[in-house]
Amino acid sequence: MALQYGLGSSYNGFYFSTLRLFHEGVARPLNCASRGGVPSFALGARMRHRLAVLAFAIASILLLSPRANADTYLFDFTAYIVPETGSPGTENIQFDLTAATLPASGDVTSFTSVTGPFGTVSDFQWNSAASAFCEGSSSGGNGCAGFLSTGLGAYSTYFPAGSFLTTGTFDGGDASLVITDLTTAPEPSAPVLLALGLIGLGATRLARRWLLLSDHLQKAF
Repeated sequence: MALQYGLGSSYNGFYFSTLRLFHEGVARPLNCASRGGVPSFALGARMRHRLAVLAFAIASILLLSPRANADTYLFDFTAYIVPETGSPGTENIQFDLTAATLPASGDVTSFTSVTGPFGTVSDFQWNSAASAFCEGSSSGGNGCAGFLSTGLGAYSTYFPAGSFLTTGTFDGGDASLVITDLTTAPEPSAPVLLALGLIGLGATRLARRWLLLSDHLQKAF
C-alpha cells in the first residue's frame, strides 16, 4: 500500500510521516486508494471489526446490567364498618405485593399491618372485574374488595369496575384502597459505569486519531 501524491520528491518527508502515523494504529484500519493523485478512504476490515466489537460491547453492557424485573406494591385498605351487631369501627389492612405487573385481582393471607376492632384478619381479596366475587359476595356490575376476620366474618365492599388496574386511590364509598408502587429505578452499578467510560474513551481516541489524520492530509493539498 502506498500514497501517490504526484507532486514530486519534495513531499517525501510528509509521505514517510504519514506512513508512520498509519503504522501507529491510526490509518492501518483504513483502506487507502489513489484516484487521480488524491487519496480516497473507505472503512477497511479492521475498522469494521473494531466498530462491531464496540457496538457488541455496548449492547452486552446494556443487556447484562441489572434491571428490576418486578415492582413492589403497597396495598392500603381502609373501611368504616357498621356491623349488624356491635359497635361500628374502622378497619385498616396493609400488605406488600411483588409482581411484574399490577394484578387486577388477588387473594392474600399475610399482612404487614392490621388495625381495627374486628379481631384477627386471615384473608383479603380484591377484584377489578364487573360483578366479581370477594369473600363470597358480589354486586352487579361492580368490582370489589373484602376481608375475613374472626370478629366480623366475611365483609365485602364494592368499587367501580376497572378499579385497581393502576396505582392510585380508589373510593368505594364506605371504604378506600390506596395502591402505591414502592419500587425505585435502579441506578447503574459501578462496573457498568466504568465499562461505559472506557468504551467512550476508546471511541473518542479513535475519532480523534481519524480527525488528526484527515487534518494532516488536508494541509498537504
